Amino acid sequence: MRATLSRASGPAVQDELARNRPVWECEMLTYTEHTGIPGRYAGEFRWHKLQDAACRMGVETSGISAHSE
Repeated sequence: MRATLSRASGPAVQDELARNRPVWECEMLTYTEHTGIPGRYAGEFRWHKLQDAACRMGVETSGISAHSE
């Protein structure tokens, strides 16, 4: 990503990314914690299908394939 942005926007963007690295967070993990439904093992939460989670959160999913083709 850094190389692509650098080519498109120049080295200033690459320098900015190096200073302020983006923080990535797994949305499915966040959703499992949000639901609070216990998982199979102690201290874990139950995972959900992404499409089901999106639907429950009010995200329109019609026309979106669950897996890329």
